[in-house]
Amino acid sequence: MGSLYALSLLAGTGTRWWFNALAQEKTQRALVDGWMMGSSSDVMLVGHIEESDYALLLGSNPSMSQRGVAPNLMLRAFQKSEERTLVVVDPRRTETARRADRHLAVKVGTDAYLLLGIAAIIVAERLYDESFVSNHTRGFEAISARLRDIVPEEMAARCGIEAETLREVARDFSAAERAGIEMDLGLEQSRFNTLTAYLSRLIMALTDNLGREGGSVFVGLFLPRMPIWPPPQPAPVSGIRGIALMAPVPMYSPNLFAEEVLSDNPGRIRAVIVEGSNPMLQYAETARTRAAFEALELSVVIEPTATETTWVADYVLPTPVGYEKWEHSNFPKPYPLLGLQLRPPVVAAPEGPLPEPEIYHRIALAMGLVTPAPKPLHRLAGRAKRPLGVLLYLAALLPLALLKARSFQRLAAMAIFWLYETLGPTLRAPQLAAVWLMCQGVAWTRRADVARALPETGRKWNRAAVGNQLFEAAMAHPEGVVLARVDPERCLEENLGHRDGKIRLAPAQMLTEIGRALADEVTADPEFPFILNGGMRTHSTANAIFRDPKWRKGSGPHCVLRLNTEDAALLGITKGDLVRVRSRVGVVELPARPEVHVQRGHIHIPNGFGTRYPDPESGELKTAGVCINELTDAQDRDPFTGCPHHKFVRCSVERAAQS
Repeated sequence: MGSLYALSLLAGTGTRWWFNALAQEKTQRALVDGWMMGSSSDVMLVGHIEESDYALLLGSNPSMSQRGVAPNLMLRAFQKSEERTLVVVDPRRTETARRADRHLAVKVGTDAYLLLGIAAIIVAERLYDESFVSNHTRGFEAISARLRDIVPEEMAARCGIEAETLREVARDFSAAERAGIEMDLGLEQSRFNTLTAYLSRLIMALTDNLGREGGSVFVGLFLPRMPIWPPPQPAPVSGIRGIALMAPVPMYSPNLFAEEVLSDNPGRIRAVIVEGSNPMLQYAETARTRAAFEALELSVVIEPTATETTWVADYVLPTPVGYEKWEHSNFPKPYPLLGLQLRPPVVAAPEGPLPEPEIYHRIALAMGLVTPAPKPLHRLAGRAKRPLGVLLYLAALLPLALLKARSFQRLAAMAIFWLYETLGPTLRAPQLAAVWLMCQGVAWTRRADVARALPETGRKWNRAAVGNQLFEAAMAHPEGVVLARVDPERCLEENLGHRDGKIRLAPAQMLTEIGRALADEVTADPEFPFILNGGMRTHSTANAIFRDPKWRKGSGPHCVLRLNTEDAALLGITKGDLVRVRSRVGVVELPARPEVHVQRGHIHIPNGFGTRYPDPESGELKTAGVCINELTDAQDRDPFTGCPHHKFVRCSVERAAQS
């Protein structure tokens, strides 16, 4: 709910630095979609495998992570159908792999070679859709020439699977009426994650599965269509550009944060506001993040509870928890529907904590970024619920804000906070002004989508009145309501942004990246012979946000190192033994749990640990489990996006001294 106000504050100060958790995992999708399709920042191409006849699922374990809409129903549907096939690609025999028709247990970090092999086979055996490629794409000659140099047998060997298996998958995928590929964190935080995003889209395009139900579809949020602002700029130290994803504002990977603080650059980051985040646990290479916070001139954390980051901050501004305030939810995203859920507070907030928008409003006023709104705007806001009144209010807001701001840099801050100050008091809560504005934007920029869900709106000339109608519908349905619907028949066409309406199959960056991948085969490191998958999902950690260890279900310990039983035997490690895991940047100790489902040389540590919480008897702060980012290297990341390689961390393992 506070994001629009936070971004407006950033715009008013002129800073471009927006670090976001999405930029730790999914910005490669937006980057590649822009290169290939020229699609806008408010959508993301995803595999629509819920409707696929043949689905390839890479780096994902929805049985545990609950990714998507009703994932267990989706998996059950595949199991019940003899006509549909689910192929899971994962080094470990996961809960999802056990339910799949086929499990490709590839070696860790070799997914790019698997996809390269599939693409090469499709081209060599002419399994691609010649009509679609001819009529809807450009660059086929360039990419096909590159792929003809690739030997599928070599790619299969790199992956640790049979060459015939690779050929069967490529042929079956190409032959399916509706075939989909979906990738998740296992690829997005592994080696060559931008390349794997590209290759998945290339395969989908070659087989005419782009923009098709059961293939891959462009999924968005209930947001207006807007150009990216400001234009993406490179980070001074790394040169990695900001990338806009699901919002028109470029964001940067948190992996870049520490180096941009610790730099000697005169424009280095000197102050930070942290909201809804815990960098001391979330950001790679904890020691370097700690050094960055020590070097900051000012650090402010907006949080409802004490965290590892509040303890190193200069100021902590308390905010109510999610059930004590209005909140805006946008998960899940059931294609082709666009819905909105406004969750009202269900319990009263204590006195003192302020909602995030109020905090940002007060900061903006105190900094002089905005001034109190003019009185005429207050009067117009009181009439904004009327059809003509809303037009008059919007017509006055921007000109008055621009006149007072005197620069486009401060315009966003002035307009948004004046909206909050004038319209907000007329609503059930001031922070809802941002959602009202969002509804107005959707009404003006997505008229056809709204009319598919609400046909009566298509006949209304006053789009501002339609915006009010959307907002009122959301307010009347706290359980969530569908307010727009995209056209599945035009999914690809409406999201092709290139002037000629054609897909670019051979972005120059990816032709070069293919060469880098082929020259960088995974080899063993005698000093660090194991590869850590950092962030394994479990029943007690998947997408869970809590600090009290008592909430974790089942018998402990919950934070354990999972490793192969044979590797454990060679190291003299048995279940429950304390083991020491060391990487190039840090070391942790935790109990071991040998498992047959883990591939040799591969180890796993779950996410969500390393938190400190008061002991129920002594009140002393005690750490639950270990923080994976004590082991991760902020420099070990994708060169295009800065996404970390958390799923490919080279480590050593040894039995520690037992207590």
